[in-house]
Amino acid sequence: STNFPAGSLVPGSQPISARTDLRIKKEFGGFSWHGEFKLAKTAITSATSGVFQIGYAAGPKQATFLSYDSVGAAMMGAGTLAGDSVTFAEEGFLKGTKVSVRETLAAKGPRKLFHKFEIEQGHGYQVIAEDTCMK
Repeated sequence: STNFPAGSLVPGSQPISARTDLRIKKEFGGFSWHGEFKLAKTAITSATSGVFQIGYAAGPKQATFLSYDSVGAAMMGAGTLAGDSVTFAEEGFLKGTKVSVRETLAAKGPRKLFHKFEIEQGHGYQVIAEDTCMK
């Protein structure tokens, strides 16, 4: 499930969780991963689905990230692989506004993936959502 901390979606909002389904498959000989997600509707959020693509250049250990979803968000960025994790510095649009995003993916074992989504809103990066997916 995806967890949204207090105040992350709208000022004064309570922490909430939503069911998230995620599918990831390797492409291009293992140097790219295609993902699709579905986030269930909550009292504050609409149901959302989206896609993402992660590319990887082995020499510089550079990963690229591209995503878009059903509510109009689109992001693009890059990050350096460090062990079993990567943090992407991204630029994009969310709710019609240009945003700077920091998105982290980390393997937490052979069947578990941690994800954190943060937005820079003029006061440093704020956590908007975190989730752990299990296969």
